[in-house]
Amino acid sequence: MNLNTRILKSLFFLGTTAIGELSNAVGKSVPITTKGVKDLVKKGLVLNLGLSDSTGGRKAYLYTADKDKMGHIIAVAIERKKTQIDVFNIDKEKVIDTIQIHISISQPEELRSTLVEKLQDIKNSKEDQSYMGIGIISPGFVDAQKRINTSYAADSPLYNISSYIEEKLDIPTFIENDSTAIALVEKYFGNAKGANPTLVINLTWGVGLGILINNSIFKGFKGFAGEFSHIPLADNDTQCLCGKKGCLEVEASLQTAITYIEDKIAARVNSILTGINEITFEQLVHAYNVGDALTIEAIKKIGHMLGKGIATLIHILNPEKIILAGKGIVFGDIILEEVQSSIHLYCIPRLSDQTQIEVSALDNVLTLAAASIVVEQIPKINFS
Repeated sequence: MNLNTRILKSLFFLGTTAIGELSNAVGKSVPITTKGVKDLVKKGLVLNLGLSDSTGGRKAYLYTADKDKMGHIIAVAIERKKTQIDVFNIDKEKVIDTIQIHISISQPEELRSTLVEKLQDIKNSKEDQSYMGIGIISPGFVDAQKRINTSYAADSPLYNISSYIEEKLDIPTFIENDSTAIALVEKYFGNAKGANPTLVINLTWGVGLGILINNSIFKGFKGFAGEFSHIPLADNDTQCLCGKKGCLEVEASLQTAITYIEDKIAARVNSILTGINEITFEQLVHAYNVGDALTIEAIKKIGHMLGKGIATLIHILNPEKIILAGKGIVFGDIILEEVQSSIHLYCIPRLSDQTQIEVSALDNVLTLAAASIVVEQIPKINFS
């Protein structure tokens, strides 16, 4: 990877910064880094913002990538029930309104064709706009190097969706597991900075895990580490989507909470969600916010089971920090309380007492994660 690309990648992740920090990020000496930055300033891709405000010591010049000259990044976050699209500039600012595609992954052909149509619309809306790349994050067994999602059969439209989109749009396209990508975002922009090891729990329709060890993503032998959802800890025999029984996911996911509420309503337990044919995430959040007792009970139940799973991770990995992330953090306070209570019940204190557990403070984490994998994976940033 050439020096200019390294510098521009580092400016995406670091933001406005001085030569010293850039030098550490790109792994080159200060003189070599300075030469590279000056070259990018000359090309008009990096801006010299002048001297920093300093409370002591020598003032340093600050640099930032020129968001008007760099290509935009298209970010695609595929979830089980919908897909979200955002477009970011190099400063990580959204430049279009978020696009929502309300098509489930259980309809792969329709989802892929609609996604390509929306991406083509974005590309055609500004013919003079260049794009650094398209980043896709998705649940499942994603092989980022081969750019495939092996959770699907080889003939599924979602198996090689990254290569398919790149062919259709002629824009470099990359794919990564959603939980791994979220851990990457927490590493650069969130609460994972400086903590080692850090575990990032992605509470959504399943339960994902991103693992940070020595400031790097740990993927395991074949790249599939972090399948937290499928640890066999559940107390019932409900079959998971993976085909197995006893998976953590069947008792500790948002889908579990909705299923629990629907079963209780069928048994004539009172709730403001009574009469709704298929409860959505937004309706679940509303019911929680207005204090619906059944919804609160359901969220507490998944929080307790999530904590039991996290206790297992603490025993195995002895992490310095655990970050709760994903859609489920909208229930952050009660989830955190239940997780901590469960850890107290199931974990050896000399291990758990040293582990910090926090709720992620990041917004737009899914599409920011998708944008970040473009910058992380792209081998060369073209400047033409």
